[in-house]
Amino acid sequence: MFNIVAEMFEAHDQLDDAAEWFTAGLTQLVGPDTPMNLAVVEGHHDPAGIEMLAIGRHRVRRLLGRPHDDADDLADELHRDRTSLLLGNDTLDDLHDPARHRSAHSEDPAVLQTEIEQLATQIDARRQAASRPRMTCALFWPEAEFTQLIARWPAAADAYGTDHRDHTSCQRSLTTA
Repeated sequence: MFNIVAEMFEAHDQLDDAAEWFTAGLTQLVGPDTPMNLAVVEGHHDPAGIEMLAIGRHRVRRLLGRPHDDADDLADELHRDRTSLLLGNDTLDDLHDPARHRSAHSEDPAVLQTEIEQLATQIDARRQAASRPRMTCALFWPEAEFTQLIARWPAAADAYGTDHRDHTSCQRSLTTA
């Protein structure tokens, strides 16, 4: 409930009220004297609720130009722990940049088009980076079987190498296959 009320205040540009509601929600959920850290979130019955409130609070406080505190640091940690290719390596401060926020909410079509093009370029770069081959060692052949494999299918040497020691050292990249 706190998150919904806070976001309604935020949607109506009542950022001080939104920050208060996000903060009140966090305090209600974790307790007033509980330290704001990942261990508390991971052990809590509603970690997603804490994350939503902490990240929303961070967003609003960033727009208000307020300095980071423990709850904002927690939001940063929660954000870093997310594993999404589309999020990339942007920090919450980057994502919640007031100038970027103004661009995204501009009524000027040229400003919006520029913002859309920048986002599309970033997403494309992240997709390309994610699709690059990575070093992977998926299978180790015992030495006797490795020798038989290479003798029977010489083309397998492209993926596994010709030397058993190199094969098991995981130094070969399967990108050559």
